[in-house]
Amino acid sequence: MSDGPQTGTTPVEKTSGGLALGLRDSLAIAVGYFPIAVSFGIAAVQAKLSAWMAVAISLFVYAGASQFVLVALFAT
Repeated sequence: MSDGPQTGTTPVEKTSGGLALGLRDSLAIAVGYFPIAVSFGIAAVQAKLSAWMAVAISLFVYAGASQFVLVALFAT
């Protein structure tokens, strides 16, 4: 009558606390990316890129080192 063995736990994605657990679990990677984001911002400012261009690069180029290479190319 059941679809399989029951473990007594509810899947995380079906609980209201799933989002909170996901945010908590991703906090470590967010803390690790923060210094990279700040250093990219500093490099963009020194290369005299506009704010919208720096944000666009961050949104569309999701490869950390490539963002810095692109800033260097725009600076020349």
